[in-house]
Amino acid sequence: MGNKTTKACDADHKEKISFPKEKLLSSGLPLEYSVLKALADVGQNVPDPSEYRFSRTKENGQTDEFSVDLRLRCLSYHDDSLFLDLLVECKHRHDGVSWVFSPVDEGIMEVPFPQIGPARPVLSPTPSVLERSIESWPRCFKGVEVGCESSSAKGFVEGAYQLSFAALHVAIERLQSIAILPPSELSPAVILPALVTTATLRVLQPDARVEQVRGATSWDGITRAVPALLVRNIPCEDQRLDGVKLVDRNLTKTQKLRLSGSCKGGEVKDLLFWRRFTASYPTHLAVLSYSSLPTTLRQLLGRPIHEQLVGETQIGQG
Repeated sequence: MGNKTTKACDADHKEKISFPKEKLLSSGLPLEYSVLKALADVGQNVPDPSEYRFSRTKENGQTDEFSVDLRLRCLSYHDDSLFLDLLVECKHRHDGVSWVFSPVDEGIMEVPFPQIGPARPVLSPTPSVLERSIESWPRCFKGVEVGCESSSAKGFVEGAYQLSFAALHVAIERLQSIAILPPSELSPAVILPALVTTATLRVLQPDARVEQVRGATSWDGITRAVPALLVRNIPCEDQRLDGVKLVDRNLTKTQKLRLSGSCKGGEVKDLLFWRRFTASYPTHLAVLSYSSLPTTLRQLLGRPIHEQLVGETQIGQG
């Protein structure tokens, strides 16, 4: 009788212990894995996915370690000679949470993600086929997280901060390769820092002023939901200083001169060249909605050859 009572109590106790799925989701691990699966679904079988780690040394000499969730090297099906160096920071959010951004008219459409290599990468940024894929994305300059009471107001800001530093480190690595290797051994690449989130992405409508927001009863009248957007990134002073330090530490004077194309009496030009680069890179970050990720990835990377052939066959049969 006692054993039966004990077993009944154990079963009742187990029922009361809820499955900790929310903690698992909040860790970001399922979202990271889902990003990898989404890439596989569009023909990108990334052989060596990894977390990207980097370090920063403070003025007092202390070194801090940082990371972004994924670094993925993908092949563009728009141009099979172009590689996409994709840096992904994943932010899982509960249902009802939105990231709201204010749009900006940037006037002249600068190249948000310049092609780096194998020629001089920054003096004349080269638009890649990627630019045509994202030209319809709204451009914004600031975003906030709103929703349930537990929402983190810094959710977007913290992710963007990490990505910005990480992209600079990857760019320096890329420039170092360009300075060392002959052009024949390099393929052009685009570094794309992206935040992927389960939050709903919303952009304020042009007339969404304070008065309209106060009178709104839903999101629909003051925002529009979007699958992806670009947000302007202005590196902070710490990042600009980091850029100079990374260049000085990782590149010799000869390598800097080779990259800038000023190999004769060009020390001043070389210095200005690198200051311009480190002071502004990266100029933009991508923000992607997880719910639309498969479509967005096809837009960015194109369709695999076998899908293109199926499409052409269907058109021919039609």
